[in-house]
Amino acid sequence: MNAMSSNAPGPRPRQVTIGGWVVAVASLMLVVSVFDTMGNLHSVDTRDQLTRALTSGSAKSLGISLDQALAVVRAALFVAAVAGVVTGILGIFVLQRHAVARIVLTIAAVPVVLTAPFAGGFLGVLIGGSTALLWSRPARDWFAGRPPAPPSQPQPRQTQPTRPLSTGPDGPSAPGSTSAPAAAPTPWPTTGGTAAPTGPVPPPQPTYGWGQQPAGPAGWAPAYPMAPGAPAAAGSTRSVPTQVRVACIITWVFSLVTAGLYLLVAGALLVDRAEMLDLLRDNPAVRDRSLTDDELVTVVVVAASLVVIWCLAACVLAILAWRRHSWAWILLLVSIGVATVVELLALPYTLLHVAAAVTALRLLLVAPTRAWFREGEQPTSLPPGHGGWAPPTGPPLSPPPQQPPGKPPVW
Repeated sequence: MNAMSSNAPGPRPRQVTIGGWVVAVASLMLVVSVFDTMGNLHSVDTRDQLTRALTSGSAKSLGISLDQALAVVRAALFVAAVAGVVTGILGIFVLQRHAVARIVLTIAAVPVVLTAPFAGGFLGVLIGGSTALLWSRPARDWFAGRPPAPPSQPQPRQTQPTRPLSTGPDGPSAPGSTSAPAAAPTPWPTTGGTAAPTGPVPPPQPTYGWGQQPAGPAGWAPAYPMAPGAPAAAGSTRSVPTQVRVACIITWVFSLVTAGLYLLVAGALLVDRAEMLDLLRDNPAVRDRSLTDDELVTVVVVAASLVVIWCLAACVLAILAWRRHSWAWILLLVSIGVATVVELLALPYTLLHVAAAVTALRLLLVAPTRAWFREGEQPTSLPPGHGGWAPPTGPPLSPPPQQPPGKPPVW
């Protein structure tokens, strides 16, 4: 699957340049704003503002407590941070004409706009509007590989056509005058007294025997669709850069270790439920929430299942990125970026995971990695000048013998 075409129809449209850069910069500012808001979520000022909002206006009839409102705001901030990381990363890839990045960016911009009242405000609306620019007419033509549509011009005014002067051997003459007749076309050969159509005689067409094939320019024979020296197609594992190898290995190791730990926690919870519940309630994040034992078990099992599925998906994306699929490379970057945000919220327990995620992100964004994936998206073609024909390997093919005139063809 080619996410980007190497033969761009023209320069990048202004709508794509503005939209991509605004999305990238606004997403970075949104993530910083979310972390600042989440740090002040339990402050006295924030609680007073939520209390006034819940006890006045239409929110008074909802019957929502302060703790429930704080939980809703925290969930909205978390969704905004994750979606902001995704849009920030994909905003850079959109500038490089990645069609998959534009589609995923559009999907990720929806939760950014929906959570704008809780995080960022104007920044969320700005990201949504800039994403809409990526679907304008010039942007669609550029991503599809079509030349830009010419601007509409007013139709010229219709005028009465004038009769041209006829041209003769002595120069132009007046309308209605006679001129020398045109030369008669070469007659077709007749066979057996049958009348042939009039017009110029077409050149003789060669005939080929059994097992023969038409020759190319100067008697060259057709070659295979791909000549030596053409770039490797997507899916080739030859000459994988060291940066990609190390990033994929880091992804496999930490994903499998994380999935194994969550499986152990879920298994221990099912084997010795009372002991694991006591350990979980020692955590301040769990102690502050009024959850029953059954609700806490459900939350842990669901969270463990989602993390295991996420880790396995990251491993699959790393395998496909190793095999030089550019769309898997983009999704792997998004997965690592989202994992980095999640791990930052649980510091300092996830310090090692954060260091590994930042290292993998850095390795997947360096110039050799980008160049390797960009070369894998090039279409397979012959070197210029061959026109789809390989150099000759023997003498040119001789033309077939011509049928004598006046003789019927032998079948």
